[in-house]
Amino acid sequence: RFAATATCAAAVHIHIHTSTSSQGGSHKMGPKRQSDDAAPSHGKKPKTDDHSKKIAAKADKKWSNSKGKDKASSSSSSSSSYKGGDKRPHSSSSHGGSQQRPEKRKVPQNHKEQQELKAHRQQERNPNHMLVTKLKALWEKARQKALPTADRHAVIDEMMTMLTSKVKEIIFQHDSARIVQCAIQYGTPAQRDVLFNELKDSVVELCKSKYSKHIIPKILQYGTKKHRDHVVQSFYGNVRKLMTHRNAAEVLALAYLDYANSQQRAALAEEFYGPQFALFKSHEVSTLKQLVEKNPTKLEPMLKYMKEVLTPLLTKGTATHALVHRVLLEYLTFANENDVNEMLETLRELCVEMLHTKDGAKIGMFCLWRSAAKDRKQILRTFKDFLQKICEEEYGHLVLLAALDCVDDTVLLGKFILQPIVECMPALLQNRYGVKVLLYFVAPRSSKYFLPEVTQMLEQGDSNPFSKKDMAVRRKESLDVVFPALLKLVEQQVGALARDGPCSQLLAEVAMCKAGDTTQLLRSLAAAVASHEEGAEESLADNASGHRLIKRLLAEHCTSTSGVTFAECLADALDNQYESLVAQNRGAFVAVALLECGVAPVADRVAKALKPLAKSLAAQSTPGPQLLLKVLNGEATGREDRKKGSDNSDHKDVPAAAPTPAAKGAKNNKKGSADGTEDGAAAGKAAAAAKTPAPKENQSAAAAALADYVSPPVAKRTRQGKLNA
Repeated sequence: RFAATATCAAAVHIHIHTSTSSQGGSHKMGPKRQSDDAAPSHGKKPKTDDHSKKIAAKADKKWSNSKGKDKASSSSSSSSSYKGGDKRPHSSSSHGGSQQRPEKRKVPQNHKEQQELKAHRQQERNPNHMLVTKLKALWEKARQKALPTADRHAVIDEMMTMLTSKVKEIIFQHDSARIVQCAIQYGTPAQRDVLFNELKDSVVELCKSKYSKHIIPKILQYGTKKHRDHVVQSFYGNVRKLMTHRNAAEVLALAYLDYANSQQRAALAEEFYGPQFALFKSHEVSTLKQLVEKNPTKLEPMLKYMKEVLTPLLTKGTATHALVHRVLLEYLTFANENDVNEMLETLRELCVEMLHTKDGAKIGMFCLWRSAAKDRKQILRTFKDFLQKICEEEYGHLVLLAALDCVDDTVLLGKFILQPIVECMPALLQNRYGVKVLLYFVAPRSSKYFLPEVTQMLEQGDSNPFSKKDMAVRRKESLDVVFPALLKLVEQQVGALARDGPCSQLLAEVAMCKAGDTTQLLRSLAAAVASHEEGAEESLADNASGHRLIKRLLAEHCTSTSGVTFAECLADALDNQYESLVAQNRGAFVAVALLECGVAPVADRVAKALKPLAKSLAAQSTPGPQLLLKVLNGEATGREDRKKGSDNSDHKDVPAAAPTPAAKGAKNNKKGSADGTEDGAAAGKAAAAAKTPAPKENQSAAAAALADYVSPPVAKRTRQGKLNA
């Protein structure tokens, strides 16, 4: 193969030389070459063939001499195969002296030599390589979760001995950065101070590095307040530059959102108002609104500067940070109509990236309210692929509620919002904010489930100029799309949903909704009350959320569109099972609710079934059976009688009975709770339990049970909590 290749190369060389000569490249050889080429028929062999054979023979000889020999002999024979006048390019004679060829680097013969050679080369490139290698071995031990604390402290002490005064030299490497993070996490406060003192002057530089940027969050998390304040203050004057840097923007956003106080947040945000705020910090003013009130003439230059800063930030992938959301919301609030519309053109595609913060959610609502139908379609299209995540966001789900209130095109809304909600509905039932979204279809803006500030926020979009359809019509069209799937899902999981607090509220609203026939749901719930599910620790009637749900449906006279009441369904399901029901404290309260349901046939039927159980009720000491016994005996009035008190005409002729100790205790308990004094409430509970006045230290178990029922031990009593209690 080598000989053939050489022959072809020689032929090509001669052809090129010949063609060059024929064009006048060489005047001396031109005529002779032309005569040889012009008279090939005289019987003479062309020079080309002889020359090619010589080159081929030479190459063949060289190939045969080098074949089958080792490297050294091959090199030697190769050089000897040249003609006497030719010299190797690197021979010493070419330089005219006795200079020898440099020796080749030794080739490692085994794995050990390879590792030694690798370590030697790394040490040449990095003088701290051996130090980092030793530290990595200690780091592997220190980061083990099962390592005892004492052993870990010993390893960290050894690491600190090596790290001291060397941190800055190794901090920008990927492996050594992890070592420093481990030392900060597991070190003592004194050791953290040592590391922080070496790094405190390089905070901004560390934030920009791909690997060392992870050290700053560790300092913020495990450091002292002094450390956190220094890190935040290191950003002063560099906020604009850091926000345009990909690595540094993540660290700055984390410090702003999780560790900076209100004054520090204001100091970071005000650098977007103008270049002078990067140099001079004002501790009196914290928002753009306060600045405008103090100096109204500075609004225009500040808005102009904010626009120049925000526009490139939105196009560089930093639209997800809370600091940008705050400044952007202030800009949209104070800018004129033209500037707002210009900024909205950029925000409509980025709106989905801002919904995880409170200010970002407000920006999303603002975009929906200030956009026409065509632009709203563009915004909602970006929501479709992330709808489940948006529904489960603390602030993101509020944007969906605003979309349900303002988008007139129900077909568009169904394509991008409603149908995806139906598809992910089972997953939404597992999330508290997902349940809020489903509740909004059946109980929109209800004060039972939505805070006043949320309702006020949503009401800001009611007067937007782009929504023309009536609110009630829009809500009915949305509910018609979602309700069939929601009703079917609730029927399938009625037992599990009734035992969960937020889901039980959703179940109650679906059961009382008139958008569909809920007869099957009421019967399924009644059957769940009568039966005991496998794996459940307690029955549905004795469950905290379950028994509140049952009592609410009975008290509000829940009736399906076909005229079937929940009281009738529950009485049919509990037939011959009242004994097991009233044996439970909360179950007895369910029986009381049945007696007071307002459906006379059901109340008479239940009373007739409970009369034979009076003896067993008298033997129980819990509040539920005691109250049930009094209702059966006529000693306690119903729900309406308790509201009217002595004005009830049916009981005017009945002499007022002396208040029992239990009633006194309940009264004292109520008074003590209203006054905010613990002594009065505790004494009332004790008196109700023991039926005689007793000090609070002698409370019985019955008193504790009554206290838990009458006044649940919660830190903050909301309106709904009071109603449930």
